[in-house]
Amino acid sequence: MDQIITLIIIFVIIIVIIVIITIILINNNTAEPKILNLILYSADEKYDQMKDILTEHNKNHNIKSYFYCYKEDMTVPYEIVNNILYIQGKESYIPGILGKTLKAFDMFKDEDYDYIVRSNISTIVNYKELFRHLKIEQFDYGGPQYYEYTTVDLQTGMTKEKNDKYKNHHFVTGICIILSKKAIKLLTDNIKNVLSYELIDDVAIGVYLHNKKLIRKKLGENGFSDENSVYKPGYIVYRNKNNDRNVDIVNMKMLIYNLR
Repeated sequence: MDQIITLIIIFVIIIVIIVIITIILINNNTAEPKILNLILYSADEKYDQMKDILTEHNKNHNIKSYFYCYKEDMTVPYEIVNNILYIQGKESYIPGILGKTLKAFDMFKDEDYDYIVRSNISTIVNYKELFRHLKIEQFDYGGPQYYEYTTVDLQTGMTKEKNDKYKNHHFVTGICIILSKKAIKLLTDNIKNVLSYELIDDVAIGVYLHNKKLIRKKLGENGFSDENSVYKPGYIVYRNKNNDRNVDIVNMKMLIYNLR
């Protein structure tokens, strides 16, 4: 009799353990990864309107986000006001964009997140589609617009000499760069080295992370769209870059309405 009771107890314990493991696995497969959205920004009337649009969009999808920019009249290195990270310094293309991006990474590196999504002020992220991809496979460095080579582009700092050296280095464009904690740590631990490339931030990040032991991934076959007011199934990001920024603002408003 005692043996039967013991066997029953053991059987019940095994069943309970199986149920607990099953629940954990289900939760792990359905839980949405934690995203921290850091948005490249500079103070400007049109960009301020875009900032308000993105703030509403991220709030609708429960995404924690900060805009980051330089501010010259500061007496401290950093200041966070509402959802804006102000960094002491002056805006510039090179080295300014790379410098403030790395400083933003360093400021928020210890926050609670699975991925930092670094996007532009005029980029709309379709979070439902992004989460679908993030749940499939974990990675360290990726995005919807992924290049397996660089080209000569003097505006980005990529001279012929540099391109001869880095032309086979992969990089994700600044429309939407997705980085794990591991990748962020590599970058923030080596800020001086990354800055030494004297490149725009998306290319410099790709060059530095080359040959590091990271999992890289291009997200989606049709990851981004330049037609920006209409929802398209399967698209992760929508880029807005018209000569008339008022058109971008109208498109962004229409798109976040369609993505609610």
